Amino acid sequence: GMLMRNLHRASELISNFKQVAVDQSSEKRRDFELKSYIEELIHSLRPQFKQSNHIISVTSNNKISLNGFPGVIAQIMTNLIMNSILHGFKDTSQGEIFIKLSLENGEVTIDFRDNGVGLTEQQREKVFEPFYTTTRSAGGSGLGMSISYNLITGKLNGTFNCLNSSNGAHFIITFPQ
Repeated sequence: GMLMRNLHRASELISNFKQVAVDQSSEKRRDFELKSYIEELIHSLRPQFKQSNHIISVTSNNKISLNGFPGVIAQIMTNLIMNSILHGFKDTSQGEIFIKLSLENGEVTIDFRDNGVGLTEQQREKVFEPFYTTTRSAGGSGLGMSISYNLITGKLNGTFNCLNSSNGAHFIITFPQ
């Protein structure tokens, strides 16, 4: 029984990883449910932070079915999550990321926040500029947030805002369903 459960779990992981990998390399439109897709993505990212005790929670006010570009969502969410882990949680192994999804009047909102070190006013002003990074000496390119901004505003016809927060980073993404 234990062997079968582990084999089934391994099969699910491989399937999820394959779908996320295909989505990230493709700009094809398809139907998907946002919360479950983001959970699959987080599952595929786990090996990159398995040595820590970071917690990522995803909540939604209802089921959000989209016919869109899951690869775009994957790239944006990967950039946000990895930024939290690499920058926000650089001095801790127990950070928390909160992703709240909502759909109101045909508008999808992704409220992303963490309890890391946050951003200064200067960092918030430059966070979407190409090549802006606080970790150039550690190999940071400063392109992740700029690419995410362009995908949200261009491909999703949405908005991407970095909010002032007294506890960690806080981003709001909105786009039409």
